[in-house]
Amino acid sequence: MSGLETPSSDTLTAYCAGTLEAATCVQVDAWLDTLDESIQAEVLTRHGIDRHQGALAPRDAAPRTWEPGAELGRGGMGTVYAARDRRLGRDVALKVLHPRRSDEPLEAFLLREAAFHREARTIADLDHPGIIPVYDIGQVDGLPAFTMKRLHGRTLGELLAAGPVTTIALVEFLRQAAATVGHAHARGVVHRDLKPDNLVIDDSGAVFVLDWGLAGRIGETDAPRAGTPAWMAPEQQTGASPDPRMDVYALGRLLAQGLEIARPPALNAVITRACAGEPSRRYPDATALAEELNRWQTEGLTLALDLSPVERTWLRLRRSKQLRMSLGLGTLAALLIAGSVAWNRDQQRQLLIAQATRLGASAEIQDPQALHAAAGEARELHRQHPELPAAAAASARLEAAVALREQAAAAAAIRAELDRLVAEVRNRATWAGEWGEWSALLTKAGIPMDHPGDRPPTPLPDDGRLAEAVAYAWRAAMQHGQDQEGARLARLLAMAGPDPAWQALGRLLGNTAFRAHDPVFCHCVDSDGALASPATTSVLLALYAPEPRLVAAAERRLEQDPGAFWPLITVARAAQAAQDWTKVQRLALIASGAAPGSLRPPMLLAYAALARQDWPELAAWSARGLAIHPDHGELLVLQAAGLARLGRTTEGQALLDRISPGHLRYHLEHPLGHPMELGVQAALAAGLTIPPAESALGPLVPEPAKPTAP
Repeated sequence: MSGLETPSSDTLTAYCAGTLEAATCVQVDAWLDTLDESIQAEVLTRHGIDRHQGALAPRDAAPRTWEPGAELGRGGMGTVYAARDRRLGRDVALKVLHPRRSDEPLEAFLLREAAFHREARTIADLDHPGIIPVYDIGQVDGLPAFTMKRLHGRTLGELLAAGPVTTIALVEFLRQAAATVGHAHARGVVHRDLKPDNLVIDDSGAVFVLDWGLAGRIGETDAPRAGTPAWMAPEQQTGASPDPRMDVYALGRLLAQGLEIARPPALNAVITRACAGEPSRRYPDATALAEELNRWQTEGLTLALDLSPVERTWLRLRRSKQLRMSLGLGTLAALLIAGSVAWNRDQQRQLLIAQATRLGASAEIQDPQALHAAAGEARELHRQHPELPAAAAASARLEAAVALREQAAAAAAIRAELDRLVAEVRNRATWAGEWGEWSALLTKAGIPMDHPGDRPPTPLPDDGRLAEAVAYAWRAAMQHGQDQEGARLARLLAMAGPDPAWQALGRLLGNTAFRAHDPVFCHCVDSDGALASPATTSVLLALYAPEPRLVAAAERRLEQDPGAFWPLITVARAAQAAQDWTKVQRLALIASGAAPGSLRPPMLLAYAALARQDWPELAAWSARGLAIHPDHGELLVLQAAGLARLGRTTEGQALLDRISPGHLRYHLEHPLGHPMELGVQAALAAGLTIPPAESALGPLVPEPAKPTAP
């Protein structure tokens, strides 16, 4: 069935039974939506739905289905996708249970499926602002699934990896997380898998606790062992019953990780207590830990800190307004005076609280300057009134919002620079200073250019964007003579790639040989592994010279997307090698429409004109390519040959002289099948000359000469 044509009787019967594939089910949904409700009811009744259920109930009685979009994240239980709830008209996050693995026992899969359903029920039962609400439950391709509110933010792990998080911001994030987990503890639920990737901070600084799939009931004796080893309490690793103090331990570990460099004594005492090996020495639950973190925000001290009697008295005085007032009472007159003063102070206090509340709400401000101004005002209010919890809370919230906004701005700048350099790879292929630009970008993104061998590097993000940058940086390093740096980048990708396909690509890069200017795609296990993913396949098409498996992959992609740029270029280059110039011309023109700013289509069209000996076309297409990149060696040779054939020999010779004579002679004396060999031969046939020089392959775009010292 395609479009909105009427489905067959068998299709409608399968739809009513809930056995249709997701894609066909969506098509039947769309067709039903074109009918009146009375006709819908009649159709569904005739094919197996009881008419007494009503017109709309039958359609909701079958398992709910959605079409998943881009992958947002992946955990031990399931994968989260972006999705669109067509019925309600809103964007959602769709979590789908991982399918059963071939080596997974049925019993283990059923336990995992039960835990997945339990997660949806747990989230729905807890109903807290720090827990993403569940909207709906259903199936995707026969697997359990549920939809949730779509978040826009970053995990605590991503924030810590992007750079240091201020102590104030970190404490505020974990205070919010502890308050949320404390809400669950009060309702008998223990999370049991708190870790950096399960805490998400949105753009306003609000914290959400994710992934309740391993949650258990307090004291539950038959709860399966669960958790992530690096964040589990000692007793949790031995299979103890769920206990709130397990979550307290994990929150303490999160605080310790964020404060790895500098720990204020009061917070260090909190970490020591929260991470105590004996559960009885920890905070009883996450609410108590949240109160302790709030105490540090408002007073700079914590109860966990070992204080002298004098210090404890001072702390008590700071915390107790009544005790401070009682110390000044002596006579009835003093009481009356103090009462009057207290009333005035209370009025002032209420005004200050209102001011602090207003400032705290400023965390939602989108204008960076206004947000910084509000943060400065809140900071000053807290300095003048350290005893006022509302001022401390407002200052902490705004400091966290500012830090988050700054990190988001830095990440956006890195993404913009990455997009620019990826576009340069498509448009200019290679350029002077390329390696330095890639190296600087990776450094800004926190990617280690050479990681110590005693421990593995931090995995690259799951979205593959930085992994792609590492691959293109490898190519730039190798093309510009930075072989050692190229080897380091290949090793990094092999060790820290976000999935097996990226890791296979890293190993492939580390063992890649070059033929002239092109890396050679090998027949090996790692080349098969790198072809297993669409994302890595796209990078392979951009990096490597055409090879039968790459050409086949490109042709398969063109069947789905006829305008895909890299597949067009790969198939066109293969046609060029086969001297099928009609095909080259057709594909290059399509690619030119897909990427008008790229020099690759004009270069292919120039070679096609050279094969036809159409000299005006050769000069025109090579000139168009040089308008994009005036220093590209292949285009300079083609333009020189075209001008010479048009009688402009002096201009052509001047262009040819811009290229190293040793480089030109290399392509004459080493026929390896690189297209530039055709251009050099054409230039000589047109009457241009190459000075005597020793044959030596050089870069297509040489680095500019460094100025000599005076």
